Amino acid sequence: FTIPFVVYMGQIYPETLAGLLALWIIRQIRALRTESVWRNRRFWTGGIVIGLSLFLLVLLKTRYLPLAGTLTLFFFAHLLQRSARLSHKLTLMAIVGGLLAVLIVAVLLADTYLLDRMLQDRLTDSRYMSWMLAGYNPLNGAIGLLLDQEYGLIFYTPLYLLALVGIGLLARQELRQTAPLLAVAALNHLSIALWPLWHAAPTPPVRYLLPFTPLFGVFIAKFWEQPEKCVTRVSFGVFALWSAAAAWIMTFNPWWRYNWADGTNNFLEAMLSSTL
Repeated sequence: FTIPFVVYMGQIYPETLAGLLALWIIRQIRALRTESVWRNRRFWTGGIVIGLSLFLLVLLKTRYLPLAGTLTLFFFAHLLQRSARLSHKLTLMAIVGGLLAVLIVAVLLADTYLLDRMLQDRLTDSRYMSWMLAGYNPLNGAIGLLLDQEYGLIFYTPLYLLALVGIGLLARQELRQTAPLLAVAALNHLSIALWPLWHAAPTPPVRYLLPFTPLFGVFIAKFWEQPEKCVTRVSFGVFALWSAAAAWIMTFNPWWRYNWADGTNNFLEAMLSSTL
């Protein structure tokens, strides 16, 4: 019940559905059994369901192509972690590679016959891409996605700062196990930051980060289990108070959700004018 979820659950945008679908895909990948691949019906059934889910994610919005791609890499990483023998790893890689090829062909066919080549035309339009990227510094997006006063995740929901602390507290074995999740989040953050319209103005804040922000819950939980309960609870309480206040204000004052990427925040301006 924090931003961006509490806002986008009542919006027509597909971000909340994409976040739930991405989280479900990750759970299915982690639950997939890889023993005796050729005779393991659950592996084949689960792999097909995961592939169809990735296909649905791309059809939901072509902008989710990087998310689907990183989840596919997560699938590969999970198979490699679970397999001990080299021959077994190569077999799994060949199977998933084949499924990936089928998925790519399905996406291209869907783009051609259902979306009127929207994805292919956009990617091959050099004039559009040069116009989008001309004079743009990706650092603006990389930092702004977190700290911007209009659209930054941490500005509206500082609880996610605890996730960054939790990453630093991971033991070596825990870091190895959660590295694929970090890679999914980092690569998607980078792909959004490379786009000049990372803020998605004038839609409500943190729209493009929503599909993979549920992954940070793992690292917030790591912060919460620390033995220094007093410091943990006070930090959590302070950040939760700000996060809850921001969510409450944006829920009951919908017009304050919408900014124009011009350096001004409607909510802050309203608060400033009321105190003068």
